[in-house]
Amino acid sequence: MNKLILLTVLLAAAGAQAFGPMEPPMGKWWQNERVVADLGLTPDQQARLDKLMFEHRDQMIDLRAGLEKAELRLREMMDDPVFNERGALEQIDRVTAARSLVEKHRAAMLVKTRTILSPEQWNKAKERLMERRREMREERREFRQERRERRPMRDLPEAPEPPEPEYDRP
Repeated sequence: MNKLILLTVLLAAAGAQAFGPMEPPMGKWWQNERVVADLGLTPDQQARLDKLMFEHRDQMIDLRAGLEKAELRLREMMDDPVFNERGALEQIDRVTAARSLVEKHRAAMLVKTRTILSPEQWNKAKERLMERRREMREERREFRQERRERRPMRDLPEAPEPPEPEYDRP
């Protein structure tokens, strides 16, 4: 039921975005008019960020796929009735290396983003990010609180068993 509600909300939001005012796709913060104005981004910076993010996402597809494949192989090895401890440990090294590549690529993307922005823009962007994170934490906290309040009370005593039906026996 919760998944159905979430799906409905996401589809409604997507529809509203499709027919509402044109906003950049989610994640393209450098195209948001308010962000552009607040940070003072130039068209050149926006173009460079577009190129950087496209390249980053393109490479992340392959890196995440490599990680998923390594994790899949490890799960297969762990479930194999004929367990190969050495092979599993080697596969764990491969999984760890694949995770490391994903994280390293993310960090490199941030470093490259930093080279595109001026120090003032970078500081403003960090402030905006911190504020957005605080807002999201607060939203999650409120959501969890509302969900807790809607849950049935768990401290109630269990309902008594229904009595056995009485049949007229001849």
